[in-house]
Amino acid sequence: MIPTLVGGVASTKFAAPTPALSYTADGQFTITNYSATLFYSVSGATRTADLLTSVSDNATITAAYASGLPVSATKTMRVAPHVRVLTSVNTNVTSTGCGTRPDQCCPGGTILNTSGAVCGGAPGSLAPDNFCGGACPGNCYQLTVTCWNWRWTNYSDGTDGTGYTLIGNTWGKVT
Repeated sequence: MIPTLVGGVASTKFAAPTPALSYTADGQFTITNYSATLFYSVSGATRTADLLTSVSDNATITAAYASGLPVSATKTMRVAPHVRVLTSVNTNVTSTGCGTRPDQCCPGGTILNTSGAVCGGAPGSLAPDNFCGGACPGNCYQLTVTCWNWRWTNYSDGTDGTGYTLIGNTWGKVT
């Protein structure tokens, strides 16, 4: 219903249509029933015409025929990052030797951290022959790294949530 003018002010007892949203790009939503004649109230996102960008998780949108008139039902935009999830310790890898400590690497698809690094580790312990039993002429090192099994977040299969779509590096859905 289009508002009527009462004393030069828009008036209606009906709320505007609820915005229909679609997740259309990495972290972006589109108002598929957009109308330039409606007043939109957005929280947690930036709106330019029918496009919602810089969307944070639980961003909301409502519509009204004009400011101060009844508002539509609220639609909520949900976003979640597509990241690695460490699932279980596969193994601890230890290396002991003389001289400069080399990078320590995880075997067979396991990783050190959620960034996906497979080699590295802290400098380890470096001390005069504490770990090498007299075999090193100078310093010896010992380094242990923990290697993890992992999986990607999957919000479409019910593992982490349900009803999300992955676009780029961000999962999104409308509730």
